Amino acid sequence: MNESPFSPVTMLSFRRCISTLCALLFGAGLCAAPVRPHIETGEIAGARYAVAIPAKWNHTLLLVAHDYRPESAPLQADLRLDDPVYGPLIQDGWMVASTSFRRNGIVVRDAIEDLDALRDVLIEAHGRPSQALLVGEGLGGTIVTIMAERLRERYTGALALVPAFDMSEPNSMTGITHSPHIPLLLVATRTSYQPILQYTQRVPVALDDQLVRPQIARVDRTGRTNINDAERLVALRLLHAWMDQGREAYASPENRQLAGYSTPWRAIEKSPDLDITCTPRPGPSTVVWADDRRSFTARVLEVAPYSGHVTLDIRPEDFNQLGLGRKSYVEMRAGERTIRVAMGRDFDSVKRGEWVAFPDANGTICLARHGGNAAVSASLRAGDLVTFRRYDPPPKPVLRP
Repeated sequence: MNESPFSPVTMLSFRRCISTLCALLFGAGLCAAPVRPHIETGEIAGARYAVAIPAKWNHTLLLVAHDYRPESAPLQADLRLDDPVYGPLIQDGWMVASTSFRRNGIVVRDAIEDLDALRDVLIEAHGRPSQALLVGEGLGGTIVTIMAERLRERYTGALALVPAFDMSEPNSMTGITHSPHIPLLLVATRTSYQPILQYTQRVPVALDDQLVRPQIARVDRTGRTNINDAERLVALRLLHAWMDQGREAYASPENRQLAGYSTPWRAIEKSPDLDITCTPRPGPSTVVWADDRRSFTARVLEVAPYSGHVTLDIRPEDFNQLGLGRKSYVEMRAGERTIRVAMGRDFDSVKRGEWVAFPDANGTICLARHGGNAAVSASLRAGDLVTFRRYDPPPKPVLRP
């Protein structure tokens, strides 16, 4: 009697054949499950790192140098696949990597060594990139600027977001030399523009054909570090376009599309700089007004993990409706505490230890304490409610000009 094609013995043989075939095909990569973007983590010489691996690498590698962190803060390598800046790049095929550095504080030399060691580990694991780019903000901007000056054979371009050129590592020979050897894009706000302009003016490109004249991208907003994620992403796209198309091509007014991303930047008349300001659109106000219209209650959206600056779900026009302008004061109630808050334009609007509220880069309000941690001082967390009430009569303004 012939065995049924669906008998247990026949089906077992069929499954074995399929298993053998898939094992052979898997070795050739034909039966492998599709690779999805994912995060890999590790540690090098005490520095923790996180790497976002794209579904299909386009051989662009981006290393991230973080801003200043207090020495007491935990060592963390922060990276998310849904990050508003790096997420779109990961989807485009970029490999993005960040490191905690081996220690916190004002660290430059160790930070450079940790970033460079991470680059070597990634090349060994994934192969050599066609573009090895650097990005850093604040102290991280200073770090990548120094790397652009010293490591031209290892990196192809760098983006320094509002670099803190006034921060230097104590007892270190690793400092700014004003000699970038690779394309360096510097992002400056109105407040941070002068020191960044002075850096570019001190680059002696006429005397050394190995140097590359850095480019400034401006954000038309006050506050030393007051830039938003859309502007960070535009700046990274511009740097990549500089690598792909050359300086003149990326800066041309006709070039409005960068890798499918519509950029709002424009040329500035009589200036080599570009304007990459992205106007925020935060949506309608959500504050709850008191019946007398002299106060409103708002929610805490976010607390910055290291600085303690507090983002409030308040629009600048909400304070305008209270009759408040810059150089005026408002009473804030947070739990049991009552705090006098100045209305300013950035952190430097008040003296050390004083409180200030000002429009941030996202169209909401930033609450800060100059030289202190606002969230800790007022015991604020995301989701908490705070109330702002107009003083009658208002106290005399003593803000800085």
